Amino acid sequence: MPRNTGDHFDWMFQISSDPNAGLRTFATSRLPSLSPSSGPTDDSFCVDSLEGEWLPDHRSMYLDYEGTVSGQRGRVRRDVWGRFRILVATDDHWSVRLTQWETSRANLDWPDQIELRFTSDRHNRSARLRCVGVR
Repeated sequence: MPRNTGDHFDWMFQISSDPNAGLRTFATSRLPSLSPSSGPTDDSFCVDSLEGEWLPDHRSMYLDYEGTVSGQRGRVRRDVWGRFRILVATDDHWSVRLTQWETSRANLDWPDQIELRFTSDRHNRSARLRCVGVR
């Protein structure tokens, strides 16, 4: 997903208690669709995969910022926020489980817990996001 392509969704994660540390950031062109699948397999009941990009860490101010971005780069709106737990953290794989989340979107019907699995090549910044709703 090339940058500056219009509307997109940045996934930002605060992984340090240091307020000056950056936010681990990935971008996708849309939010995942996590509708229940035809039948559960092991512990999952809905799945979506998205192409994306592993971005440089963002400033922590973006964790709760809403408004205009400088340089005529558009606007920021918080759509989903909450708590997460890191499951895997390596150079090419990063998985988290959203354990508590809230949204400003009335039509976002996600399960209570969601596992986000980012696989990527940090050298060329490509990423693939697999979202799994967990029981």
